[in-house]
Amino acid sequence: MLGMTNNWYATDLIIKQHQDDLRREVARAGRRSAAHRRDVRTAGGVRRLWAATRVPDARPLPGGALRTA
Repeated sequence: MLGMTNNWYATDLIIKQHQDDLRREVARAGRRSAAHRRDVRTAGGVRRLWAATRVPDARPLPGGALRTA
């Protein structure tokens, strides 16, 4: 650590700035998710969300192969 005689103050400032950035990003994500929840509450939104997140059925075909659609 040569040349880093007294950089605790600068390091502390960098950490505080990073925490502020993270706090801002979390707040922005919270607003996004609230709007997303409102959208999903509609019947069409629930269906779209289910269709987007569901895993395709894996049913065996004759001969032991798996059907993935």
